[in-house]
Amino acid sequence: MENQMVEGSFLRVIEYLRNNVYNMKFLSESSLKQIKKVHDAAYILAQWKLDLEKCMISDENFSEMLSISIQMLHACAFKDEKLLYILLRSLIENFFKYSKKHFAIENCTYTNELYERLKKNKNIKDNQLLKQRYINIWNYYQYASNYVHSNTTKFLSLYSCVQNYIDREVDDNFRKCINHIVKVIQEINCILILIHPMVYHQMERLTRELIIGFNSQELKMQIHSHFFNKQYF
Repeated sequence: MENQMVEGSFLRVIEYLRNNVYNMKFLSESSLKQIKKVHDAAYILAQWKLDLEKCMISDENFSEMLSISIQMLHACAFKDEKLLYILLRSLIENFFKYSKKHFAIENCTYTNELYERLKKNKNIKDNQLLKQRYINIWNYYQYASNYVHSNTTKFLSLYSCVQNYIDREVDDNFRKCINHIVKVIQEINCILILIHPMVYHQMERLTRELIIGFNSQELKMQIHSHFFNKQYF
């Protein structure tokens, strides 16, 4: 089954990290659960990349998104929130660039300008479910930017994270950061279903179940409602 494949993939990743990253020796069971959340989110992006390429859709920004999600797994071993938020910003920027090409938006360079152009694009503006996904992603982007550039937020350096490795506040911040990463990739996953329904439809059944199952229950209901009476669901 597909979920067994995901679990097997996670166990191989953890074994690799334990053999190559010293800090893994100190990770609590709770922290391992947070890493699994990032792994499962990265697995979703990997599956989308594979199925998009089966449909002759290959994109360098999407490839970079997957690469970033793998970098996140390494950063998780150090519970370094600043690095994770930097990577989250980069992931979002690459997804916006992917969206820019999909919706044929031209003459746009900066991320904030691109977001505004995406939000005003007719295909997005007229689809409230799709539009809200981009708004939510942008909110996480702003939070990540504020965190990275903050002069007051604690644990903004790798040294401080290592120094305070067992500190409860670090673990609380780490969990919050992981939650933001997962939420962003859930939003991206939903958008990909909405803009690539035929790719989704052509996936193997177990893969479709994995993809739709990664969304929150509320999002699953909204997606089903959006495609009501269509063959994709």
